[in-house]
Amino acid sequence: MGSNKSIKRVETIADVSKYFGVSASNEWTCVVDLSQMAKIDPQPIYINLYCVVCVAEDSNKQQQPRIVFMPPDHFRDIFPNGYTTFDGWMLCFNQSLIEGTILENRMGEYAFFHDGSLAQLSISPTEYEMIVNCMFSLRSEQDNIPDRYTKRILAAGIAVLLTQCLRYYERQSPRNYTRNADIVKQMDLLLNNHFASPYPHRALPTVAWCAKQLHITPNYLGDLMRKYGECSAQEFIHQRIIDEIKARLELDSSSISQIAYDLGFKYPHHLSRLFTKIEGCSPHDYRTSLATK
Repeated sequence: MGSNKSIKRVETIADVSKYFGVSASNEWTCVVDLSQMAKIDPQPIYINLYCVVCVAEDSNKQQQPRIVFMPPDHFRDIFPNGYTTFDGWMLCFNQSLIEGTILENRMGEYAFFHDGSLAQLSISPTEYEMIVNCMFSLRSEQDNIPDRYTKRILAAGIAVLLTQCLRYYERQSPRNYTRNADIVKQMDLLLNNHFASPYPHRALPTVAWCAKQLHITPNYLGDLMRKYGECSAQEFIHQRIIDEIKARLELDSSSISQIAYDLGFKYPHHLSRLFTKIEGCSPHDYRTSLATK
């Protein structure tokens, strides 16, 4: 990718304004009426913003209205049908809009940004009009001179739009929604299988590794665990490691060093440090206490 000089990079709202030839009076959002664009450049684009593209049904009604969602740091053809025109709208917003607004604690709920793929939803003409109304309202605010309330108003408007989209997403992807709510069981099964695997070359499980096995992003895994597991993904993994250490201290006569290496710790003192931090005593003291019971 780095050697291809034709790749467009869109990193900021100002870049969006320049790329599509529209004005944005604030630094957080840009709404584009795609029907006003003469032609859409078909070349691939790297975009480091949250994007929602809502496209109307085609003139022959062979394809119904649809919404495409793109999280930051993605590289793709936004409009894969070539150098053409579109009837639809596009919203771009950046991370700084989220911080300190209503969106800060809600972004983890919008699964279409986090489920490991670039989600596309089919919607009805009525639902399309509802999303367009949200886009139009955001563009009206975008055209105002920014003041102390602009960021909050934009964030609230985007929250309404994304929550409507979440309704459509859960309707079309009930399996994904149920799967997300069952994340604790999935993590438990994943870690059970991991610790039951042969010892050689095993590494300690990490949030990134678990997320990869579950085909979601690490951030989304963390959001799901906080929502459904009432702890962070890291805390859940650490507790499962501690449970495994305890089981081996109780049932296995192996040395603490051997247990550490078997579980994937690079050094035995790393095991001791984690165990002492969470349990309040050393592995040796824990094993000794078992003998007195």
